Amino acid sequence: MAQNSGLTIVFIGSSEKEELLEKIKSTAVQCERHITYHDTYYLTYIVDGSEANVELIDSGVEHTGARQMSIRKAHGVILFYRASSQTSVNQLYDVALDFQIIENKIKVYQN
Repeated sequence: MAQNSGLTIVFIGSSEKEELLEKIKSTAVQCERHITYHDTYYLTYIVDGSEANVELIDSGVEHTGARQMSIRKAHGVILFYRASSQTSVNQLYDVALDFQIIENKIKVYQN
């Protein structure tokens, strides 16, 4: 499968994301794991008779350059945390910094 996908979605946060990630992967017509980046999956769906490609990136909770890059190229980001766990919520704290860094480097269009 081509590495350029139609839609890129990044999953960030605690282990609660695994169940949804597995469910999404199971609904695809085809699911391939990136040969080098084991946290990246390429999914193929058939939508209105045409192929639609989705790239899913499970970037974890560690602050890395790879996570910043995945957020920058993403069409959407899904944040996962356990509301009953302060530790889980705290893990997302530095994610806000990634978004601030990106916002300062790109032009934001507002209506």
